[in-house]
Amino acid sequence: MATRRTRVTATLYDADGYPFIDFKGNAQDVGDAMSIYVMNTANPLGGHQVAQTEFIRTRDEEAT
Repeated sequence: MATRRTRVTATLYDADGYPFIDFKGNAQDVGDAMSIYVMNTANPLGGHQVAQTEFIRTRDEEAT
């Protein structure tokens, strides 16, 4: 009997809330891709440690 592989999607959003990158695949592949992307963003040249990337957890909406 064939087993069904779970497919997952991870989406990164820019500061304005628009999606700018998607990773799709099985959970392990998506996790690996996200890990590599985030580590390269935080330390792009692999040399010295640079300032930590700050992730936006909540966004304040401006009243218009």
